[in-house]
Amino acid sequence: MNILLIDDDEASNAYTEIILNRSGLLSNLNVFRNGEKALDFMLEGADQQIDLILLDINMPVMSGHEFLEELEKCPQNVPVVILSTSIIEEDEQEALKHPFVKGYLNKPISFEKLQNLI
Repeated sequence: MNILLIDDDEASNAYTEIILNRSGLLSNLNVFRNGEKALDFMLEGADQQIDLILLDINMPVMSGHEFLEELEKCPQNVPVVILSTSIIEEDEQEALKHPFVKGYLNKPISFEKLQNLI
């Protein structure tokens, strides 16, 4: 799988990358610390197949919610799973209103959560 990980937390990203590598599902991982850089990457490489986006909600420059709004304008239809420490119900409801958001998981991701997701 070609996965985009969009999260500003370096420690969380390192842990998520370990879990993804151990799953055996990962063929390519691109990590971005904010949604703006990830959108630029997606628009520049529009021919590149992205299988999954793992997205944090609270980030500088462009939040996960702002990223989701912009993603709706993109021609690519990529499934998104939210990875967040936020337990605020409104954050989850706001994210899940987008049809391409397939799940909302609390960090840290575990191998079991990843298996259930896939």
